[in-house]
Amino acid sequence: MRTLSVQFQPGRAVSANVASVVSLMSRIAGGDASLRSFGYQKGRDRGPYVNFQFEVPVGRLAQTWAAISARALRNRLLGAALRQSCIVTCEGTRGWDNYLLLYHFDHKHKLDSL
Repeated sequence: MRTLSVQFQPGRAVSANVASVVSLMSRIAGGDASLRSFGYQKGRDRGPYVNFQFEVPVGRLAQTWAAISARALRNRLLGAALRQSCIVTCEGTRGWDNYLLLYHFDHKHKLDSL
């Protein structure tokens, strides 16, 4: 199992509120039968954030990431705001010691692939 993490920073979102994003991420998780678990946690560290955690079998990481990308980052209503306010990471082969950066709102960051 590995964890895909989507961090939403509402202060960077132009037109998305936390409740709408929680609802969207919950629907994405509900449509993925391979998920072992899904949860989210709100916090503050240099501003508010919500971390969404998708625990997935290693063989299903690419499919889960594709669903998040398609259904959240390219969502008709929330996609533009999420692209401006999200960071997506995934545990690597050594857990978070060698995590992968799959998406970052700041396009200057070099992205990894699965």
